[in-house]
Amino acid sequence: MIHIADKSKCCGCTACETVCPKGCIKLTPDSEGFLYPEVNEDECIKCGKCEKVCPVLNQICPEGTPYAKIIRNKNEDVLMDSTSGGAFTAFASELIKRKNAVVYGASYDADKKVTHTSCTTIEGLHEFRGSKFVQSDLSGVYDEIRNKLMDNETVLFSGTPCQVAGLKKVLDGKYDENLYCIDIVCRGVPSPKLWSEYLKYIESKYKSKVTEVKFRNKTYGYHSSTMFLKFKNGREYKKSGRVDPMMRLFTREMCSRPSCSECAFKTEARVSDLTLFDCKKYTQLTGSFDDDKGYTAVLVQSKKGEQLLDWASNNVSVEDVCKPELISACGIMLCGKAQPNIRRSELFEQLGKIPLDQIVQRVCPVSKKDLIIERMKSVLYNTGLIKIARKLKKHENISVK
Repeated sequence: MIHIADKSKCCGCTACETVCPKGCIKLTPDSEGFLYPEVNEDECIKCGKCEKVCPVLNQICPEGTPYAKIIRNKNEDVLMDSTSGGAFTAFASELIKRKNAVVYGASYDADKKVTHTSCTTIEGLHEFRGSKFVQSDLSGVYDEIRNKLMDNETVLFSGTPCQVAGLKKVLDGKYDENLYCIDIVCRGVPSPKLWSEYLKYIESKYKSKVTEVKFRNKTYGYHSSTMFLKFKNGREYKKSGRVDPMMRLFTREMCSRPSCSECAFKTEARVSDLTLFDCKKYTQLTGSFDDDKGYTAVLVQSKKGEQLLDWASNNVSVEDVCKPELISACGIMLCGKAQPNIRRSELFEQLGKIPLDQIVQRVCPVSKKDLIIERMKSVLYNTGLIKIARKLKKHENISVK
């Protein structure tokens, strides 16, 4: 019977809930809003399946040696709608066209809760584009994927490395021929409760419902990504991680799941077929001009990954790159585990009790310099002075967003 005594040892992947033959495990949110398994001991038959399937307790050893590429989608609309180079859309599109695949990824529901859903059309991939810095709800998804694979359907699953590992453990090597997996390198997964409180705060401030979210919009280019929101009343919100409460708390390591600081999946080799992350040092790696529209770094981890790359080659630009150089320049979060801020507990102690902007001013205050630079953002970008602004932040842990 699974029992979480140390929360850093649970990634919330739902694998244990999925395999329980009695359905007596339910994932429920804790005080921080993260899901953890709770077992109905009266119904538990102590079969041990929940412990055996846990990807943290029973890690899968990745096979093969990955190689690296730098990729960009040739479709300008897809590129600008994507966080980096639009690689995922290119791979998923090919699987839909060639295999009638069912694609799973993180999207927003009607209330802007982040959940894993599926689509079977290229148009539907729009919902999966863009970073979503919130832990997604996987309830029922592994079971749904297993049923589709049992029916001989092709499935592409995208998610964080722990989510991919959880799915692989549930399937236990079965139906692998029709399963393709892409993992996204992440810094950590922020609290759904924080995201809910953020939405309440921002909708109250703007007196309207949020209808569109982009965590890293290319408002001022790829290297100056912006939290972009649209409201039902027609208003728009564009703020960087300097001043936006959600992004500021995230980039200062205030709100990620406890397991993220002890992540068991931060390795170069992954159990997925492809690993995707930002390529922000494009010029350094290639010597070519960076037009600030974004590129995707790709680690090809398997034969199926090679197949996806080959299928997508007509719709993307592909450049060779030395894997160690790419990882050294752009892969800090591939293996690096972000450590929680010493004031993290203060955030969650106050969350939901006082307005979010007040919490931010207590745990990671926005400075006058931050406000000045934010107000000057468009001018700085249009005149090229944004480069100078970045240098002002050189001594901090994050660059200007």
